[in-house]
Amino acid sequence: MEVQENNNMNIKNVREKIDNIDHKILNLISKRFTLLSNVVKYKIDNNLPIRNYKREKEILKNITKKASVLKINTKFVQKLFNNIILEAIRIEKKLKK
Repeated sequence: MEVQENNNMNIKNVREKIDNIDHKILNLISKRFTLLSNVVKYKIDNNLPIRNYKREKEILKNITKKASVLKINTKFVQKLFNNIILEAIRIEKKLKK
């Protein structure tokens, strides 16, 4: 019975650590999106379009390299960042109005 209790405590601690990491990820995404107002202002001031395909490609290339080094599934990371980019575009369009 004691072994079972130790395992339960261990899994509880691990899950708490995972939850903390999840919160940090969300906070970083929030900070990333907060910076978009500066990007939109720059784009408006310089008469630039919301979409910058060259920048999007650069982001995906860089994170794919980093994911590979970290032994993270690169397809997963590309999908994740594609979604982040699409949300950023949606926010930028909203801010530009």
